Amino acid sequence: MKLSANEFYAQLKQGQLSSCYWLHGDELLLVQEAATCLREVITKLRPDCEKLIFYADLPGFDWQHFLMAASNHSLFAEQRILEVRLFEQKLTVQILSYLQQFLTQNNPDDILIISSQRLEVRLQKHKSFTQLSKQCIDVAFWPLQGRNLQQWLSQRARALKLRLTSSALDYLALQTAGNLLAAAQELEKLALLYQGEAVDEQIMHEHIAQGARFQVFQLMDDVLARQVEVVLRALTGLELQGESEVLVLWGMLRDIRLLLKVKAGASEAELRRENIWPRRLRLLQHAARGLSVSILEELMLSCKQAELVIKGVQPGSAWQVLTEIACVLMGLKGKVTI
Repeated sequence: MKLSANEFYAQLKQGQLSSCYWLHGDELLLVQEAATCLREVITKLRPDCEKLIFYADLPGFDWQHFLMAASNHSLFAEQRILEVRLFEQKLTVQILSYLQQFLTQNNPDDILIISSQRLEVRLQKHKSFTQLSKQCIDVAFWPLQGRNLQQWLSQRARALKLRLTSSALDYLALQTAGNLLAAAQELEKLALLYQGEAVDEQIMHEHIAQGARFQVFQLMDDVLARQVEVVLRALTGLELQGESEVLVLWGMLRDIRLLLKVKAGASEAELRRENIWPRRLRLLQHAARGLSVSILEELMLSCKQAELVIKGVQPGSAWQVLTEIACVLMGLKGKVTI
C-alpha cells in the first residue's frame, strides 16, 4: 500500500504497524530518518524485539544468508526487526524475488524494513513488486522544495530549540541549495551558539560566511586551479578542526555537476544563472578541458559512495575518499578507490 510521508508518520503516531515497510527516495537523509523513527516506534511498542541489519550494499553480500535469517528464529526474542539497506545496490528483479521469498517464509510477527534509493518506474510495474506491495507499506520521499523545505527547516530548528526568523530561514535554504545534510549541520551549529535566542538574516549571514562553507568554496576554487599542496593542506586542516565532511562533499558534488554542464556545451549565460562569478567561470572552463565526461560521471558515483561512508552506511574514511576525489579533479590520479 502506498503512503505519503505525512501519512506514514501519522500512522506511526497512532502506533499502527505493518509487517513490511519499503522506504525509498533520492533524499538519503529523509529515508534514513524515517527508518530511525520507525525503529524507535517499534522498539517502544515491542521493547524485547531483536534487531538485525543487513548491509546489502557491501561487496559479496549473500542473499541466501539473508533468506536463512527468515527461517532461523531467535531463541531469545519472539519478535524481530530485520532491516535491509539498499542505498547503492542497483535494484533488480532478482532482488525483488529474494525479498518476496523472504516474506513468504518469515515469522508473521517479524517486521521487515527496506531502505533504498528511489524505485524505478519499470521495477514498480514488475509483477514481483506488485506482489511485494500487497504486503508492504510503500513510502517515497521526494526532494524538498519551496514551502515543504521551509517547513522542514522550521520543524528541525524548533526541535533544536532554535528560533529563526522567516528571512533567516529563506537565507539558509538559499545558501545550502536544498542540500538537507548541509542545512541540518548548519542548524546544529547554530543551536549550540544561539539556543533560545532569535536568529535573524544578518546573524545567519555572518554565521555562514564565517563558517566552514566559506572555506569549502575557497577549497573548491583551489581544486579547480590545481593548487595541489594548498588543497591537501586545507583538507587536512578541515579534518583536524572537526569540520563537516558533508559540506566538503556538497562543494565537490556541486562543482562536478557544473563541470559536466561545461562539457555538455552550456553557454556562459546558462552558467551565470547558477550564480557563478566570472573568475569561477574561468576556473571551471579551464578545469573542464583536462577532465573527460566519463571521469566526471565516475566522480558523481564516488560522491554517492562518500555520502554513504559519512552516514555510516558503508565502512571507510570519508576524508580519504574526499581527498581522492579532489586528486582526480586535479589530474593526479585516474579514479577513486573505495
